[in-house]
Amino acid sequence: MRQSTRPCRIRGGHRCARARRIVGDAHDSTVKFRPVVPGEVSERWRAFERFKLEADASETGVVKSASLTMPVEKGLIKRVVAGAAGIAKLFTNEQEEFLATIGQQHIDYGNLSVLGPLQAHRWRFEDPACPWRMTAELWKRADGARLMEVSVKVPVVQAAVGIAGFMAFLAEAGAERDLEQQTKTRWALQYHADLLRAGGAAKPGK
Repeated sequence: MRQSTRPCRIRGGHRCARARRIVGDAHDSTVKFRPVVPGEVSERWRAFERFKLEADASETGVVKSASLTMPVEKGLIKRVVAGAAGIAKLFTNEQEEFLATIGQQHIDYGNLSVLGPLQAHRWRFEDPACPWRMTAELWKRADGARLMEVSVKVPVVQAAVGIAGFMAFLAEAGAERDLEQQTKTRWALQYHADLLRAGGAAKPGK
């Protein structure tokens, strides 16, 4: 089991910036942009160990994304949440350049607010009835609401088969689907954004 706290996640349009504290492991921050055309992403980014090109597939289609994750010193995320350090310190020059070159967008840290914290637990497991290893991620908001996402990773060429087979497995297991089909990110961010607008959270500043 992997437990993490995600106290800073900022999303706007097709870009996303996240900082993550992982219990018993190194902390990190990620910038992500979607959709992307993989062939148009510069080879420069592939030199980074934690650069990723991914395709998120569901019954509604496939969306490809590119992300770059960098380490964050321990204690910094807590200082940012407390307002003792600026959000900009969570992200490197390389991450800013990544968004600028891939998404033609820049982050204006002065206009960002912390949305969180959010607790997340992750499990990886297998079942004889499913040919792919599964990941279950449980997110818990400050109001006690919970949302779980279960997923599998398959080669791109198996995307259609993976979707159909995995959905059949979940149905057989008796899993109840979210009829709103909301992503866990939107589920969490909407709550914290509403809380911020209502004056329930402080903006740490630039």
